[in-house]
Amino acid sequence: MDDTDKLLIVEDSFSFVPLKTGNVLHFKLIIYILTNMKEIIIDRIKLFKEANKKYPRCTVKQLDKFINEYEEPSTEAIIDLVDVCREIYHNNKTELAFIDEFATNYTAEKALWWYTRESPFYRLLNRALRKQDIRMLYLLRFFIRDIYRQLLENKKYLVKMDNSYVYRGQSASMDELETIKSFLSYCLVMNAFISTSRNRRTALSFAKSSKSRENRQPVLLEIRITEEAEGTTPYAYVRDISDVPVENEILFMCTCVFKINDFIYDKNEKLWILKLDLCGESGMKYSDAYQSLKQDIGDYITIVDLGNTTINLGNINMAQELYLRALKKLQRDDDENISRCYERLGCVSLLNEDIDKAIDLIEYSIELMSKSIHFTENNNYLKICFNYYSLGIAYMQKKDYALARKNFEFSLEYQMKMNEQHLDIMADAY
Repeated sequence: MDDTDKLLIVEDSFSFVPLKTGNVLHFKLIIYILTNMKEIIIDRIKLFKEANKKYPRCTVKQLDKFINEYEEPSTEAIIDLVDVCREIYHNNKTELAFIDEFATNYTAEKALWWYTRESPFYRLLNRALRKQDIRMLYLLRFFIRDIYRQLLENKKYLVKMDNSYVYRGQSASMDELETIKSFLSYCLVMNAFISTSRNRRTALSFAKSSKSRENRQPVLLEIRITEEAEGTTPYAYVRDISDVPVENEILFMCTCVFKINDFIYDKNEKLWILKLDLCGESGMKYSDAYQSLKQDIGDYITIVDLGNTTINLGNINMAQELYLRALKKLQRDDDENISRCYERLGCVSLLNEDIDKAIDLIEYSIELMSKSIHFTENNNYLKICFNYYSLGIAYMQKKDYALARKNFEFSLEYQMKMNEQHLDIMADAY
């Protein structure tokens, strides 16, 4: 069994949740999308023209800078989150005071300070991560993105940590200890932010103090950071930007990957020691699959990509909600992206076995795509190829084999016009 069959997701509380590798990678991908997603879907050609006014001979890098300026501040996103928080905590005056302060004073530069406060946002974020609550994670997207960027920014100030160790003390139940023992050499994806210390004694103290909880055992996480860990999910000192400055505290971004090297009982310290290596993504056997998923998205990430990944996790209703939200954000004359949304909504209807609705949506998507001024571009040939392929699937499910064949032939026709053929689609169509 190789590492691709040994990828698990683990909560901060040590509750191991064995999942298929694909599901874990899609959850990692969702966090990647949320930290890189553009708030709005806009025509890049139109934006180039606007950006050129500000940046003569605009480059792609300058365009991305312009997009980031265009989408800030995320006032609408903050309002959406605050409204939901007020509903959740409507009877709690203390939490409502935090929420009002957040609504008035939040800035991206203070994201880690807000995360480290004992506030509803800390609890909501970690609960959403543990439960993989896509709806709440989407509402928190700007907060996750800002924390990610702050960790990335502050990571460069860390002294080089080759073969260095950080520690975390906590507790685990006897059942969880047995689970960990059976997962030696597995890789773990942490679906929460992990707070650690470079001071082993501090972590030991935390671990031993947790023993007082009923039926739980103290555990020390001993995490080794090597050169191979470069390029990982970010981690950084947060002492100078935390609400509760703790000496030598290092915070790891959620979805960091660790490999279990050993799990032993220390008789002198009277606790369990879990020895982990922080993994560099390029060195893991699942890396090719994960990189392929990221490449499927491309460089310009939108809410539609989040919907696609949500479908892959099996949450069809949430995906539909995201596609409808994307439609509301689009400009009326953006036929290309509107078409993409309708095709995706058509696929949702297919999954819900509403075949007639699926056909209507996908046919409307093709109509819109045909109007696009970029219709003859290679990338759009691929999109319309997918449209006809999906339409063929719909007619197959309706048992109208003549129309199914006709649409598969259209799909192949557009495949042949492309510079690169997608052999998987061509094989299915044949």
